[in-house]
Formats: sequence, structure tokens, C-alpha cells
Amino acid sequence: IWTLPQVKELFTRCTVVKNFTWFVATLALCIGVRHAQGFHNVEGDKNPDSYVSYDLFDASLTPLGWKQVDNLREHVKASGLSKRVQLVVVSPLSRRNVMM
Repeated sequence: IWTLPQVKELFTRCTVVKNFTWFVATLALCIGVRHAQGFHNVEGDKNPDSYVSYDLFDASLTPLGWKQVDNLREHVKASGLSKRVQLVVVSPLSRRNVMM
């Protein structure tokens, strides 16, 4: 269990690589990944009020979003990270079958 000062220290060592934030802790490698582009992002860019639309609550991924998923999947496989994963924590939103 880490204390708040330890967590703050970890985040001071964050680095952005290809739009994905990562940091190395003393005992673990933690990777945070923001979801790929969804239709709610596209609509929200046009009208920020769209982000609270019921119709876009669990929006599907856009074609660009699916490409982002494919690119990340290939990066995770090529880097060898997929062999080191011990825990995956995800949002309860479905994002419609996005699988690694």
C-alpha cells in the first residue's frame, strides 16, 4: 500500500509516449490508457453539451477509435508488455467489445 506522498512521487515521474501515459513504480509497472475515440468525443467537440446526452452515454468507437485500439494492441504485443500483464482494471462502460 502506497502513501499519498509516494503516489505523488510516482506521478512526478510520468512520461508520455505515443499519447499513452506510463510510469514505473518500484514494485510494478503501471500503464494508464485513456479510451480510444468514441462518437461522444466527436459530438462533444462540436457541442460540449453532447457529453451529457443519454444517447451518447456508452457511445461506440469511431473508425479512428478502432484504429487506435488496433495500434495499441500491436504496440502492447510488440513491446512484450502483454506477457507481463497481471491485472487489468477497466471502466464498467462496454466500449462495445474492445479487447486486447
